[in-house]
Amino acid sequence: LYYFIGAIYPYVFVSIAWDCQEVVNIKNLMQIDAGLGQVVATDTSQIPYYLVGDEWIRLPGSLKHITVGPAGIWGVNKADLIYKYVLPFACLSICLCCLQAF
Repeated sequence: LYYFIGAIYPYVFVSIAWDCQEVVNIKNLMQIDAGLGQVVATDTSQIPYYLVGDEWIRLPGSLKHITVGPAGIWGVNKADLIYKYVLPFACLSICLCCLQAF
């Protein structure tokens, strides 16, 4: 898995040399999403991960899809139940709260 360092200027056609740098690998990576400076992913075993620096931190639960954005980290499991990762005030680790799918 790699990410790019570079810049894109709107409406200006410029040639840019991208600098690809390898990120710590997750075996069998299946899906990845990034937003608001956060990166999340799942592997083929439906294990969700969160990228902290160069290290992938395993999140609790099992998800076939995960996404991150302004509304937080959300996921869907194999039973199509929707989950949101939350950080309760008194909790120091990410906890998983289940919301029933519609």
